[in-house]
Amino acid sequence: MPDLTYASLPDTLSADLPGLSSGFHLSGLAGTTDGFSRLGSQAYPQQTAFSARYDQDTFKNLSDIDSISGSRSRSLSFNLSISSSSIWDSSRFASGSLFSGSFNGQEGGDRPSFANSQPGQRHTSKSDALTGLADDESLVATATRNRRSGGVNAQQTIHESLSRWDARNPTRPNTYKDDYRLQSTTGGQVQLDLTSGAFDAYLQIVDSRTGRVIAANDDGGGGTNARLTLNLQAGVGYIVRVTSYWANETGNYSLTLSTPNAQPPANGFNSTYGYGLVNAAAAVAQSIGRTPYTPVADAGHSWSNNLVNAPEVWAQGYTGRNVVVAVVDTGVDYTHSDLDANIWRNTREIPGNGIDDDGNGFVDDVRGWNFANGNNNPMDVNGHGTHVAGTIAAENNGTGITGVAYNAQIMPVKVLGDDGSGTNLSVARGIRYAADNGANVINLSLGGGYSSDIESAIAHAVSRGAIVVMAAGNEGAARPSNPASLAIQYGVSVGAIDSSGNLASFSNRAGTDSRMQHVVAPGVNILSTRPGGRYQSLNGTSMATPHVAGVVALMRQANPSLTDAQVRQILTSSAIRASSSLSSPVDPASLTLTLVPRRSRR
Repeated sequence: MPDLTYASLPDTLSADLPGLSSGFHLSGLAGTTDGFSRLGSQAYPQQTAFSARYDQDTFKNLSDIDSISGSRSRSLSFNLSISSSSIWDSSRFASGSLFSGSFNGQEGGDRPSFANSQPGQRHTSKSDALTGLADDESLVATATRNRRSGGVNAQQTIHESLSRWDARNPTRPNTYKDDYRLQSTTGGQVQLDLTSGAFDAYLQIVDSRTGRVIAANDDGGGGTNARLTLNLQAGVGYIVRVTSYWANETGNYSLTLSTPNAQPPANGFNSTYGYGLVNAAAAVAQSIGRTPYTPVADAGHSWSNNLVNAPEVWAQGYTGRNVVVAVVDTGVDYTHSDLDANIWRNTREIPGNGIDDDGNGFVDDVRGWNFANGNNNPMDVNGHGTHVAGTIAAENNGTGITGVAYNAQIMPVKVLGDDGSGTNLSVARGIRYAADNGANVINLSLGGGYSSDIESAIAHAVSRGAIVVMAAGNEGAARPSNPASLAIQYGVSVGAIDSSGNLASFSNRAGTDSRMQHVVAPGVNILSTRPGGRYQSLNGTSMATPHVAGVVALMRQANPSLTDAQVRQILTSSAIRASSSLSSPVDPASLTLTLVPRRSRR
């Protein structure tokens, strides 16, 4: 059975979400989830699907997404958190504040009831336990003390265990949890590693003021271990929640808190932001051997277009005209009034005659092709592809929104079904179709497990002169997921930032290999087109990627002969660099990490 690939599927104002497993064939881009069920020690691929519904969890949210992981239904949602810091070497950015919008999570139905719980003896808290949450999730105020008067060392490891005596995790039914209070008086970066040989480790970071999950990770630490890198705000309390991925798992674990050493960027490369914020004004100018274009007034343009300096390029007459951008996704609503004039048409095909006039193997593919259903109608029902298309090339018609390359042509290539799921083989075929039919740029706002078919298709597209732009993924992981991981060799990987230039907590980071051609772009609260003439704001690396695809379209208009290698080099060398202060670790002496006292329960 082919591996599955997914895309983000919000039905209302929502977000692409942190994934629950970054190690299997998953999509990245909205409720990224493990597409396998486990039977004993084996992993077996299984068909999965997404649908939207409201969650029923303790903390209510704006909306949420249902999916199936393995044989179990899961409704996923988390809140977004963007860490505060002055991150860009540019006066346009100031220190951002903590952004928080709650998206809670649930698995397998409603939150489990505690009605049958019976009081009983519980093992006591450790000698260095300080503060915490009780079974009813209310904060327990206790005095703080450290084993060392100077605070914790640069690395501190706590050995503990999950058991059925522990409190239930309110955001992951049928799992247990240990909570630790984490706080720093100075702020800065820390790394948390959760390892266990007994259960599939899962880490959550909870805002102690609101009870909302602000970051989560499953397999970021290798194997089934979890890892999170967190930028702490001075004086803000966080709850580090140790839990399991699968229901009812228990056993010993180790939780390590470390303060990574600050490392100067290599060639301008930053392990969080890659080469920085994509800069259309510099990239397009560099494409034709000129200095960056003069800034223009921001008034009248969307914040995201202003952030990537698209208006500066428009003022020079570059709007993406005659450039074809393939949206390889859930399809595109080609009737949307803000897109219809910019939909690519296969002029070699006579519509409706039932003949493959151009001999490309696809009958009547006038507007592209639907690989999910095997027909010539790439209409988008889900909405994800239409949202992506609008960011790239919504018309500059005085209504709705304006795309980064508002005169580019959108080639709809539907590789994911109406539920947002699809196979790697369909994605690979869609990429090849786009390249073989004249796409200059290919947008991949999707993700999954590694696929040799997809890698081969991307290599083929590059050989045909297409530039492939790929979403880094929304697992909050230390490096891009597939297929963006291929940006070491082909195309570009894209992470997501907010309007203040802060990395979104869900966004995968660039990793430590400076060969990774990774940039960031706006991906939080992005307003764009939706099917049926509608508009909607969404969050995710799915939303950041089309900003970069639009910039590449502007570059290809300015210089149609640009190669993949040239585009990669120009995008990364012209990006607005992240400040080296991003890597500053927290002062170890300012840290406390303490186990929450446990209330007795059975």
